[in-house]
Amino acid sequence: MVRPGRRRSCDVTFGRAPSLPDPVRQRPVRYEPITVVLPERHPLAGLDAVPFEALRGTSPCIRAGDHATPGWEHAVLQLLAPFGVDPALAHPHVQGAGELARHVRDRDAPILTLAGQPAVPGAVVRRLVDPVAIFPWTMIWRAGTDHPGVRVLHEAVDELAAAHGWLSAPDGAWFPEPEASRLPG
Repeated sequence: MVRPGRRRSCDVTFGRAPSLPDPVRQRPVRYEPITVVLPERHPLAGLDAVPFEALRGTSPCIRAGDHATPGWEHAVLQLLAPFGVDPALAHPHVQGAGELARHVRDRDAPILTLAGQPAVPGAVVRRLVDPVAIFPWTMIWRAGTDHPGVRVLHEAVDELAAAHGWLSAPDGAWFPEPEASRLPG
């Protein structure tokens, strides 16, 4: 929410920021599995779930989809490196359903995305496994913000996370750093 009369600043946002300056705070709000969009005719499209090892040599795209932000890119580069998977980086971000469908058709290669990815014409979405990779969404706000809307957002996050299991992840799930080192246990 942007406060009237202030410099164009924001009190609250949602996303992922691996490091933040003071006085900014963040808290996890949802752990969303990372999935893969595949052209319908791609050899991996016939699998129910795609092991990360199977992405080696496929140059998956990580810059397609409305979720493709610097925080997303930071996370998936960490994820792909240990598997020797080199992503396709030499293109601009692809946003919107129409651009994504065209990108799938033109590239004929995997695209990393999130479990909440809407259907893409000419493509299938498959779970990624071994490991199940998690993208940690966070609520980010300026410390000391006393706006009642911020308190309401915290309450809403608590309710939604509890009702939908948003802060649950399967045993052995992969998380990017620094979030992985902040997990309990």
